[in-house]
Parts: sequence; structure tokens; C-alpha cells
Amino acid sequence: MLVHCPRCRSRFKVPDEAAGKTATCGNPQCRAKFVKHEVGPYLLIGLRVNNRSSTKKVDFKGWSNGLDFLGPKCSLVDEHGNNYVQMTAAIGETWDGPIARETIAPRGRMIDRLIFEPPVDAAQELRLEVPAAPLGLEGWYRFRIPRLMWDEEGGVE
Repeated sequence: MLVHCPRCRSRFKVPDEAAGKTATCGNPQCRAKFVKHEVGPYLLIGLRVNNRSSTKKVDFKGWSNGLDFLGPKCSLVDEHGNNYVQMTAAIGETWDGPIARETIAPRGRMIDRLIFEPPVDAAQELRLEVPAAPLGLEGWYRFRIPRLMWDEEGGVE
């Protein structure tokens, strides 16, 4: 199975029987050790956040942690009204990329990754809403995602 290192984001293959066991990153400069659990199909959405300030840092609280029961949640819905569940890792489990909290330096950037159950075959467009609160702002960011961006035939990475 293909896995991603949670530290350096390198991709490498491990034997299928390695699911649930300790994996070592295939990148010789990283060599991080982590437990990799086999997960069913999922949709991974990466959101890049740029800090345009030249003087202020941003305390980003993450959209992908899914554990803030008090705050607004991300939502993903298709044109048919199907809502998709945002998936989170169990406590102590490591998934590729979700950010719980990170400080973004002035003029810096980072990528948060949202993990959802996969869309139904009939879906042609997804609508993603993410709260601005993790950036210390009010309101929502809204995105339309055409099938071309997640379809295996024409996916964008």
C-alpha cells in the first residue's frame, strides 16, 4: 500500500501486511517512525493558507482536527444534497497532514488537509465550506470543486 509520511510528506510503499504496524519513512533524510493504519477509500482536500502580513504571525488552529466540539465544522456537500462526513484520526493515530495547530510566520504558508468520505459516483460538483475562525476571523470560506479535480482519471495533485 502507498503511504505518506506525516512529517516530511514523502510517499513510499509498504507491504499490505504492514497496516497497523510501525512504518519507517522511506526518505533517508527523515526516517520518521509512525503507525500506519489501513483506511478505506477517502477524499483528501488540501487547502493552502498564505500569511500575507509582513509583520504579524497567524495562530492557525486547523480545520482538519475535527475535535473542536464547540466551534463550527467544515462541511462538504454535492449537488444532490449528499453530505460527506469529515474523517478524523483516532487519538494517538497519525494521518497524512491534518494540522491541529500551527503558527504561520509573516509571509509564510502552510497546507492543511481535510479528509472526507468519498463522494458518490453521480456527484459532479462538491461544495466545501470551512469556517474562518481557525484563522482568527469571522465568516466562512466557500469553494466549488468540480469532478475533474477529484476524479481518478483527471485528478489534480
